[in-house]
Amino acid sequence: MPVNVKGKPYLQVVERLNTFRELYPITDGWGITTEVIHHDDNSCAIKASIFSPDGIVIATGTAEEQRNDGPVNQTSALENCETSAVGRALSFAGFPGSEIASAEEVLRAIDQQQATAPAAPKVFLTPAGKESLTAETEEPVEVGDWRTVAIHFGKNKGKKLDDLSEKQLSWYQGSWDPTKDRDGNTHSHPISDDDKLLRAALDASVDDDHQAAQSMSSDDEIPF
Repeated sequence: MPVNVKGKPYLQVVERLNTFRELYPITDGWGITTEVIHHDDNSCAIKASIFSPDGIVIATGTAEEQRNDGPVNQTSALENCETSAVGRALSFAGFPGSEIASAEEVLRAIDQQQATAPAAPKVFLTPAGKESLTAETEEPVEVGDWRTVAIHFGKNKGKKLDDLSEKQLSWYQGSWDPTKDRDGNTHSHPISDDDKLLRAALDASVDDDHQAAQSMSSDDEIPF
């Protein structure tokens, strides 16, 4: 069953492998092999090849994984890498997941981008209603469903977060700071309640993406 990632359907590697095996069974001489190109304590790389019954290589695919990239790779980086390499080989052989990347690869890429992107400050409300960007003990702004929170400034004013394109939402998530102006200078005026609500909603949307990626990675099925 396709996995929905940012509104696009992606087939998991195991689904495409099953389809390939149904059409080109092992008993007819079709084969898939994998080769470890590199592995050490930090990373690994694998090449997958698909062979015809005549021994002709009809497609190859390579993948690389970092061993410190998430809980799955900390214990199963080599297996994860092998799955991705086979998925890319299948894509080049005519069994794509709607894009060259598989569902697993897309979700891991999203997770990596969020891990390296500069985090916008979390905004909290004190009991007295004053602003604080760092106090960990204060109550966070209540958001509810972040998708229904609207942009309250600029050319997207009035648009709900759920109505933004993927690129637009990504920009607001990683770049918009309610404490700074367009030029990156710190505001002299207090942060408004609308600013606090929007920043909290954006943080919630990032958390949702991160949880989805972690859930998919932890449930990856290794078809070997």
